[in-house]
Amino acid sequence: MKNFGIIGKSLVHSFSPDYFGRKFLRMGITDSQYLPYPLENIEDFEKLCQKNVFAGLNVTIPYKKKI
Repeated sequence: MKNFGIIGKSLVHSFSPDYFGRKFLRMGITDSQYLPYPLENIEDFEKLCQKNVFAGLNVTIPYKKKI
């Protein structure tokens, strides 16, 4: 399974998980998932990457510049 997602402090407003979930279904992509990964602190990013292997991530403010 290929893991894609979005990271940020608050992701409640993000349309990305729904958008990419529907896009994967529409395109017949069954070996991928797109999930939100809210991070309370930027320091949690390293731990997240140690637990997961990502094929790609989108990054929102306030972490965009730091990542």
